[in-house]
Amino acid sequence: MKTTATLLALVMGAALFGCQREQAAPEVRATETATMSTEAPVDPAEIKLAAEDPIPVTITDEAIEVGETETIPGPTEIQVMNESSRTHSLVIEGAGGRTELPRPLDPQQVETMVVDFRPGTYRIHVAEPGFDALSAEIVVRPAEPES
Repeated sequence: MKTTATLLALVMGAALFGCQREQAAPEVRATETATMSTEAPVDPAEIKLAAEDPIPVTITDEAIEVGETETIPGPTEIQVMNESSRTHSLVIEGAGGRTELPRPLDPQQVETMVVDFRPGTYRIHVAEPGFDALSAEIVVRPAEPES
């Protein structure tokens, strides 16, 4: 698992380094793979994402805003943006288990992680105690059978 996360972080770091702009933008950290299944780790180059676009999750001082409240099972990119005035870490827990960002995000930082969702309801919240209002839910619907 550490090898997968390290390899993915190196690849994304190199890609992000080559794509930086001169204008002020939120800091973007390298992608980490956080899987909530019990299956063996997968080579990042072989990951086929279940959803085409990442699901944006924004932490503000008042709430957590989720761009999509429903998704399908499988590896899903979650782009976490900390627009609050405090440092926060994000936790996703539900039917497939629990995962947390590898490190807290300072204000204005952005990090992307891949979560392998299973059908069920997931609670997305900050890890720090005392911030109960900073939570949201995402529902993972069972995959529809192919015709």
